[in-house]
This record gives sequence, C-alpha cells and structure tokens, in this order.
Amino acid sequence: EECEAVATREAPPTSAPPPPPPPQEAPPQDFESVLSDKVVLGFALTLERMTALASGPQFLSSFHCREAPKVGIRQYVARMHTYFGCSVECFVVGLIFIDRLIQRHPNLQVTVLSVHRVTLCAMMLAAKVQDDVFYSNKFYAKVGALHLQELNKLEQYMCKLLDFRLHVTFDDFERYRDMLLQAAGASPPTAAPVIETC
Repeated sequence: EECEAVATREAPPTSAPPPPPPPQEAPPQDFESVLSDKVVLGFALTLERMTALASGPQFLSSFHCREAPKVGIRQYVARMHTYFGCSVECFVVGLIFIDRLIQRHPNLQVTVLSVHRVTLCAMMLAAKVQDDVFYSNKFYAKVGALHLQELNKLEQYMCKLLDFRLHVTFDDFERYRDMLLQAAGASPPTAAPVIETC
C-alpha cells in the first residue's frame, strides 16, 4: 500500500493536450461555377491562339486599331466577365459569331490589332441575343474602353459582315462549348445546360 502511495505521489496524473482541430477544408465549389470559369478561360485562350496563328496579308477592317492595346486579351476578357453581368453562354455564342465572321471573310484575320474590338462587339451581340436582360451600348462601350459612337458603328459593321445571321442552334452551341472546355483543359459535362437560343 505504501509503495502504491509513493508511486502515486511521484507520478501525478498529467493531462494530455487536446488534439489539434482537423484542418478546415475549403467549401466545394459549385459545379456550374467551375464550368463557367473554364468556359471563360477557354474563350480567352482560344482568342490568344487566334492572334498567334494570324499570318499573311491582312485586310484592314474597321476592327483594326493603329497600335495593339496595352491590355492583353486575357485581361480584357476577364474585365468583360466581371462587368458584363452576362450568362456564361454568351461567351460560347460570342465565339460562334467570331468564327462565323472569319469563315465568311477569310481575309479578316483576328490579330492583336483587331481582337479586342472584335471580341467586344461579338460579346455585346451575344448578350443581346442570348440573355433576357442586357445593358445599353453606352455601358458596354465604357467597359470596353471605346467611344459610344465607335461601338455603335462596329455593331452595325459586324451585323452586316455576318449577314445578320445571329441564330445559334443547340448543336452548334454544344460543339463550341466543348471546344472551349477542351481549350481550358476541362472535360465536357455529361449533361448540357438547357439554354434558349434565338
């Protein structure tokens, strides 16, 4: 009994420190949000590749400026993504319009001198065609750093070059959306979102 008592006095019970709290995991991102970011990234990367592949004699159009803007096209697209307030489907439709423009007018290349204005105009048209709610040309001109009168002329110019073909089929939308996702290194979704096309 004495030994037990001594042992107890010599080795008082110690309280172990509490275990550290488990690391907090970041909340999972919404699938549609991730998909949206990939589409926008794919859109910007596709435009960058277009400008890099442009070669040969160029047809100087109303979209061309004298000097390349200091803002890169990826930053320009990010600005539109932030301020346009449009649906992600508009970036797909915008690319369709740009591709149609090139197919109908092969000499009109998308270069560092024209990509910003072509993109701004295509995205503005896409927002008007695709979304129920969109802003005025004055707002889009401010976001794109253009004068309102210039943007109005470019809008009419693009519509004429497209022969006012602004209808987008669901099959075309799916195909171009998958192209943008692949450009961003993402896999196409198994089920496409239901959209309204005009």
